[in-house]
Amino acid sequence: MVLLLGLARNRASGGADPVRLSAASWPGGSVEAWLVDQLTFVWRLRRAEAQLLLEESLVLPIIDGVDELDSTESPGRGSRAAALLENINVYQDTMERAPVVLTCRWHQYQSLTDADASARTAVILQLDHVDGIQARMYLEGRVADQDVGRARWASVLDCLSPSSGTSVSPNVAAAGPDVRQAMSTPWRLNLAATVYQEPSPVGSSEIYLRDPAELLSRARNGTLYPYLLDHYVTATIAASPDDHAYNPQQVHHWLHELASYLNSALPGVSTAAGAVSVLTSCCTIYGRWLALGGPATSMLWPAG
Repeated sequence: MVLLLGLARNRASGGADPVRLSAASWPGGSVEAWLVDQLTFVWRLRRAEAQLLLEESLVLPIIDGVDELDSTESPGRGSRAAALLENINVYQDTMERAPVVLTCRWHQYQSLTDADASARTAVILQLDHVDGIQARMYLEGRVADQDVGRARWASVLDCLSPSSGTSVSPNVAAAGPDVRQAMSTPWRLNLAATVYQEPSPVGSSEIYLRDPAELLSRARNGTLYPYLLDHYVTATIAASPDDHAYNPQQVHHWLHELASYLNSALPGVSTAAGAVSVLTSCCTIYGRWLALGGPATSMLWPAG
């Protein structure tokens, strides 16, 4: 999303508009036909208008989640990811100017490259991990900008990047590498900041439901990420200022039903991860539909 907004913000006059598509929604076959369908059914353009935009190179497709097309961690020739890339090569051969942006986890794309099944004309950009200093700055700006927050998050902050001249406990020093690894992406930092800032129920003697200090032991024993995912929906809803927010049980049920339906019925979705990718591309946690390249809402009615 940040990439899409940046490309849109820096678009030259008369340049192509970036449009996000979930790779999992690719039904197979012609990429050009897929793009026309997406512009027609998702963005409600007339088919002739969609075709004209492509012919005039006024659409920059951002195809997100190539790594979610296959259940294997090492896709090669014969995989759906390889088939999509082959069709992208054909699309670029037949169109006069047809730039495409792809996002894919590094290991999966490297597997495709090793199998000579990658995009032929490509500039490859690999994202760096968030280092300890950057992670500490993020948390200091979001959850540890006041005395209470600094005290609660002190052990985590010291694991990420000890303050100059500050001695740390043996426990903090031992947990440091695991905590830095566990918090090395923006997504995981957001998860941690959200889950460990969940407020306690009204009437509780504690301000917050969880102590960030326990993050250290979870990072060391490898349970932190699933723990954060398990509590993310609840924590996000609890932090909402909306008095009419849905309860967590409802949201879990709806997300499960939608993801299950998409996983089994949406053309091109072969994995649960792909289903969740399509789902999150077209809705928010509160159920507000956004035309970000996911399926048309009519496709979701059978989910109930």
